[in-house]
Amino acid sequence: MIEILQPEDSSEGRAAEELYSLILSAWPDVKNKPQWHVLLIPSAKCYGERREDIDILLFAKFANPLPSFIRPEGITYVDSLFLAIEVKDTQPDRVRFNGNKVEVRYKSKWQGSHGSDNSRHEWEDVTKQSHEQRYSIINYLGEKGVKSPWVTNIIWLRNVLTKDLPEGRHNIVGSDSSWEDFLCKANTLNTQYGDIIRASKPDNTHDWHEAVAVFSKKMTPSRLDRKRMEKISDSFLASQQYAEKLGEQLLIFRGRGGTGKTVRLLRLAHHFYEKEHARVLILTYNQALVSDIKRLFALMSIRSGIGERRIRIQTIHSFMYKILAGLEIIPPVCDDFFSNYELYKAEALDLMAAVRPDDINRLARQDSDTFNWDFILIDEAQDWPPDERDVLFSLYDFRRFILADGVAQLARNLKPTNWREKIDREQSQVIALREVIRMKKNLCNFVKEFSHQLGLEYQDIQPNKFAPGGDVIVIEGEYAKDRSIHDELLRRNDKDGNMPVDMLFCLPPTLKLTDAKGNAYSVVGKKFEKWGFKVWDAVAEDIRESYPTDLEQLRILQYDSCRGLEGWIVVNFAFDKFYDYKVKSFKPSPEDESAPLFDKESAAHEYAARWLMIPLTRAMDTLVIHVTSSDHRVTEILRNLQVRYKDMVEWIKVEGQENLGPKAG
Repeated sequence: MIEILQPEDSSEGRAAEELYSLILSAWPDVKNKPQWHVLLIPSAKCYGERREDIDILLFAKFANPLPSFIRPEGITYVDSLFLAIEVKDTQPDRVRFNGNKVEVRYKSKWQGSHGSDNSRHEWEDVTKQSHEQRYSIINYLGEKGVKSPWVTNIIWLRNVLTKDLPEGRHNIVGSDSSWEDFLCKANTLNTQYGDIIRASKPDNTHDWHEAVAVFSKKMTPSRLDRKRMEKISDSFLASQQYAEKLGEQLLIFRGRGGTGKTVRLLRLAHHFYEKEHARVLILTYNQALVSDIKRLFALMSIRSGIGERRIRIQTIHSFMYKILAGLEIIPPVCDDFFSNYELYKAEALDLMAAVRPDDINRLARQDSDTFNWDFILIDEAQDWPPDERDVLFSLYDFRRFILADGVAQLARNLKPTNWREKIDREQSQVIALREVIRMKKNLCNFVKEFSHQLGLEYQDIQPNKFAPGGDVIVIEGEYAKDRSIHDELLRRNDKDGNMPVDMLFCLPPTLKLTDAKGNAYSVVGKKFEKWGFKVWDAVAEDIRESYPTDLEQLRILQYDSCRGLEGWIVVNFAFDKFYDYKVKSFKPSPEDESAPLFDKESAAHEYAARWLMIPLTRAMDTLVIHVTSSDHRVTEILRNLQVRYKDMVEWIKVEGQENLGPKAG
């Protein structure tokens, strides 16, 4: 039998249909013989890998090897196939070959920071992408505990004739290729079994079917995922005052936590991707947020690979690494990158000031896949050091930037960065956001009052009048002592139509441990696993770089990584100890410390208090605050608010010894 799994009306889906016809032309009997199994999967995904998108995956396995084609040495048979096919519909005049490698050219709107040509064409290495896809598949299956069959990666140029392909050994097939040509290519690239094309050993049937099962399963969105996807897909630009000047000025969305800054960035990214076929880069310094947005884009089938349109999200550190390596300030592998990061940035700025504009713009042409972007969207822009801003503005026209600027939300700096500092005011626009769109009304009012009790001012935010309700639960003592508390939260979450993945559990570094092999984990995650729950424990760095792929997973991460994330129910563990941790880690700037009236204790409190507001604004419906001590500044504030808002704030005191692991303090 032969089938296309989840056919779709897209270039990948149409290519799969053409390949389906080519296979039937060569093997007409495959349609009716169940012992002959061919499966085509268009737009396959390796969720969380460097190269997520695979245009077509082809699985084939036969009860007995089939004759595939005749060679001078005799007949070649095929026992099994596992093909990863990169499909290119690019016109011949936009394809070139560098030896046995293929490059394609895309028209770009990108304009350099010095007014260079904004209709430049860029060449991108498809062969490199194809090879990276192969290893993404192998790694992805390995993470699922499945031994990968032999992956043959092929590039299908559907507008280039075979006679125009390079001579010699390569992995390219042309537009006039038959199914036999695909098999010949597979045989050329997979010679480990002689005259039989095999992707796996005959006795490896189990892993074969497991691999098929992994890629046959689509990631399913939760109810909240679908709402977020609808928000991002919503066409909203027509009524916006800044719509006509996009790309002509620096645009800044400014507001406090929960006012929808990041959502607006994602909306614009989706607009540029869908309506203008643009290439969009989203930069943040929070790896957990990178993973969260990647997951959302994967659910929306938004591509991040080579193409005329794509969206890529990555951390500023990984992007700066590429910039510094491209400028040859650091080697391709740099072990002291973070320890000398400040010095490397200063060297980059000195170099950029000394070279000609064309030399800077050449960096983008040399590595188009990394640097060729039409729009650059910056999250948490207020917290970026000025030198990172200056490096980016040296490479790109500032009018191609759109920023999310959080008011009083600082984690990396003690003072907000002014992105308009070197720009004329008429060349930029600030959109002030005051209405809270994440939190329900009660939560918004609670957060405002909590901030006031801490000595902060959050009085400028406005509750969403269309989202009434919201609950606050304070748990004093040990959360894990009585499992019924946890079960009740999951019941509430389920009753509201949500899945476990829609919850968020935040914790301080004191609840992070390391095993004998040096692998990090959280005591919270271990407790949940012991209770029988699946977890996505992003306390571990390698987990944080991926994202949840199962709706039953509970999301766990440290407070330092929760910015930009949200949950229907959010549980903040050891909230009082998180405050203590931030007070202890406060380091004033030399300028502040030398000021005559500087009060370090007050400054440390303000620093820690601002950090508390970040996890406090993650919840949509229910905010759970866990405190370990009854005699603490944070606990006292919460007790005062419970008296004031007794209809909204529930207080649960759990007696008994702590049961989550080491003391959180």
